[in-house]
Amino acid sequence: MTKVTNKLMIAHMTKTEMEYLDWSLLAPGLLFLNHYLNCVVPDIWLLWFTLIWGTQDLMRYCAQVLSVIAANFVKIKA
Repeated sequence: MTKVTNKLMIAHMTKTEMEYLDWSLLAPGLLFLNHYLNCVVPDIWLLWFTLIWGTQDLMRYCAQVLSVIAANFVKIKA
């Protein structure tokens, strides 16, 4: 949910629209489906997957945001 919060703040600061669906919502969706279907996959495997998925997704998003900011600073300086 950290990524969604970051996207919301960036959308507000740049006055752009934010998409409703995001890949970071895959992990909570999988956890919900697993419990709705009576634990098809062991919880510990799913929790590890969601931790790894959420971490890499947030890091990739932050890297993209920082590269866009850096590119804009280079344009301003030049």
